[in-house]
Amino acid sequence: MRLLTLTLDMSLSDLRREIRYTLAKLRARPWAAASVLVFEAQLKAIAQAEFDLAALRDRAEDASAAVDEADQEIDRFVEETVPDVREAVKKDTDAPLYRGLFGNQRPSEFVRPTLGAELEQLRGWPALLKTAPTAELRARTKRCEDLIVAADGALHARGQADDALAVFRASTLVALLNSLNSARAALAGEAEKLRHDGKIPLSAAEGLFRLTTRSRPPRPDTLSTLQDQIRDREAEVAQLRSRLTELQAQQARDEQAEQKRRERDAALAALRAHQAETAAKIAELEKA
Repeated sequence: MRLLTLTLDMSLSDLRREIRYTLAKLRARPWAAASVLVFEAQLKAIAQAEFDLAALRDRAEDASAAVDEADQEIDRFVEETVPDVREAVKKDTDAPLYRGLFGNQRPSEFVRPTLGAELEQLRGWPALLKTAPTAELRARTKRCEDLIVAADGALHARGQADDALAVFRASTLVALLNSLNSARAALAGEAEKLRHDGKIPLSAAEGLFRLTTRSRPPRPDTLSTLQDQIRDREAEVAQLRSRLTELQAQQARDEQAEQKRRERDAALAALRAHQAETAAKIAELEKA
């Protein structure tokens, strides 16, 4: 009896069709009454997995939307802050305050990343806004702090949602597949034994499973299978975006650390030069 092994590359809809096919066959064969109960339980397990997966996908999609919303709120805040900053520095884009807020970027470039380098740069804003020369900028400090907290929360929630999807695929789906394949193998073994013992004819033992094999042409796409594939790809993209955000944030931290190191080295060099000049002047005065 040929038996197709169910694999992880099959959607839950595919698995459901395979089990329903066998269940329909079993219900028509009196000798398989006990197996009907087994496969009805397997069908319920697939339905539960479909429900759980849909909930996890919804959670991941909601989390991604929340990240996008947090990013848009930050972009709006930055854009609304720009006029006050320019007024405070008299449009001098080389002023320390302007450089501290935007670095070497134009505001339009500053808001371009999605909660990556933009968020890391924004973390330094509250300290600068608190000591800004104008009341308008100082009044924006609390809003800036709130936006950072909200963005961190959105990123954390998206990471948890992506992790939950990954755990579902690596744990729940694997366990489900093992259970389905075990039930199918046990049924095939039982049918073969009953046939061998002469308790059922060959025709009653055969045809319990689809005859499809990996070498046959794939089944034409349906609306359901395409929707499943799209949802799977969207979940993968969400995970990649989460990882990209993490890497962008790490790169921004590394760049800031390197910039601070260069500034520190430059300051130390200037102080040492001043110290050497002062020491030389002191030595010259002592000789006089």
